[in-house]
Formats: sequence, C-alpha cells, structure tokens
Amino acid sequence: MGYALIEGRVVKIFRADGKLAVGDPITFDLFVCEPGDEPTGPAFIYFHDFINAKYVEAYLNGSPPNCKLAAYEFIVVDAISERPYLSVEQRLPGPELAEEITGSSESEKPESQVAKAWWQFWRP
Repeated sequence: MGYALIEGRVVKIFRADGKLAVGDPITFDLFVCEPGDEPTGPAFIYFHDFINAKYVEAYLNGSPPNCKLAAYEFIVVDAISERPYLSVEQRLPGPELAEEITGSSESEKPESQVAKAWWQFWRP
C-alpha cells in the first residue's frame, strides 16, 4: 500500500526532552500494508490493524509536530496506561509485562487492556 501520515494529539508522555506537552499535535509516517505484502526495512502495520487502532505508543525523533519513528519503535494499544507498554529494555508484552503494567495478570484484564505486540517487521 504505502506510507500513511499518522496525525493525532499527545495524550500521555512517559519520557521526553521537553519538546512535547499533552495536547500537542503530532505527525509521523508509518508504512501500511496487507499480510503477505510486508516491506523489507521500514516499520509497518497491517491495514486492518491501522484502521482499528485507537492509540499508538511510540518513540519519536524530530521537531514536533513533524516527527519520525525512532528505531521503528511503536505499539498499538487499546487503552492508555499509567506506565509505558514499550520499555527501554524493549521487552515484548506478555503475561509478566501485562501484570507489571496493569497491576494484575493478563487473564484478569479484558483483551482491550493488554498490550498487543506489533514487532513483525523484525521477525524473519
């Protein structure tokens, strides 16, 4: 398919250099494709997941509002949390991380409150 311009507003900041504030507009490019049509190189999201996304947590570089994904690090989440889904250690969300983030086990939370991994672009 190709690149899509992601446009939105900052709703939560976990780590920053002071260039962004809650409510600021933000934009960045993300490659959108269909399963089986994945690009080699850039971060991507499948079209179905893209149109159903509610929130995106991402590491960003650049001068707001025009930013770029830093090291292709992003994750689509259904709900805002008090702690980041992405960590400095770049751990994939799983039962242990879900418990650390939400304070209860993954089985106790509705699916919409458990992070979903979008790391396909690094898998062989």
